[in-house]
Amino acid sequence: GDASSPPIGTMDTDGKTMVGVDPDFAKALGEKLGIEIRMENASFDSIVPGIAGRKYDAGMSWINDTAERQKVVDFVDYSADGSSMFVPAGAAKKPATLDDLCGMKVAVQKGSVQQSDVEGQATKCTDAGKTAIDVQVYPDQIACNLALSSGRAEVTIADTPVAAWQVDESGGKFELSGDAYGKVNHGVALPKDSGLAEPIAKAFQAIMADGTYKEILDHWGMSAAAI
Repeated sequence: GDASSPPIGTMDTDGKTMVGVDPDFAKALGEKLGIEIRMENASFDSIVPGIAGRKYDAGMSWINDTAERQKVVDFVDYSADGSSMFVPAGAAKKPATLDDLCGMKVAVQKGSVQQSDVEGQATKCTDAGKTAIDVQVYPDQIACNLALSSGRAEVTIADTPVAAWQVDESGGKFELSGDAYGKVNHGVALPKDSGLAEPIAKAFQAIMADGTYKEILDHWGMSAAAI
């Protein structure tokens, strides 16, 4: 998974206000903790290194909780879903699985698990003597979508709720392809051994207990990602 575009979080039209499910969660957590949360927009691939380097106190961008990332940051998990592919509407090639990507032009967000998925599949394709994947890495999902709509890429992959959101918002330009795969947990990433995990976990328990957690997911059409 991993994401940096609606419904997860992005800048509002005023260029100053963060909007999305993660900014809503961050605000709700801050209220429970009795502190003011200062939100900063950052490229996805800079978030975990920024936390490990203590530039940030926490990171929320639907970040996949993986064993590799656990080596450098702590996680408090708060959602779970998989990844989904989408293509231009009416495309001749509609991959159903990662195996179907051999020979295709695939756009992925830099630093995302989808990038790792596609690069791993690219190796499998060439090892099996199949046509290589043209892996195109972009700074964010918006750039991936532009590559898709312009014809530079044939398919892109994002977290399932983000993919569904992009398809819905495309005005019929995109459609989902195949089934979701690789369901994983997403969490708040925190500096290693910082002591922040326990208060963040308790704050999440509090917004789950009072219904705020469900309200936020429902508002963004992401109730299926609840844990």
